Amino acid sequence: MKKFLTLFLVAISALTLVACGPEAPKGPTDQELVDAVHSTLAVPNGVIANFNVPLTGSEGKVAIAWAASGRLSLGNTTETEHTIIVSRDEFDGAGALVATITKGDVSKTKEFSVTVQGTLGTATEAQVRAFAEGLRVSERNWENFT
Repeated sequence: MKKFLTLFLVAISALTLVACGPEAPKGPTDQELVDAVHSTLAVPNGVIANFNVPLTGSEGKVAIAWAASGRLSLGNTTETEHTIIVSRDEFDGAGALVATITKGDVSKTKEFSVTVQGTLGTATEAQVRAFAEGLRVSERNWENFT
């Protein structure tokens, strides 16, 4: 009988240890997920064409909403990304994007300044005007050089 009772107690102890063993590791908190996306989220700079930005981060666990201003605007949206429309003119210009990263009740924003390259390169408006004026003067004086 002692052997049976000892064996029974060992079995109960083993079941108790298994049932009350260490907790399964918990995943990252909502704050940790939002912070991770915030620290790694990036957009291109010096753009000349439309580009895409993600709508989710951390393997789809975190939502990202976008706002655009300046030379950038929001375009089409798919399930996974948003198209940013780039509006170019002759001179470089500025655009801004704001990403709002959300998971549960945790939300954080990240702002991006984006340079939109002009079609004339990086020349300033004053440089272009001076160059154009110089060409006109040269054309008028061309006969003096021949």
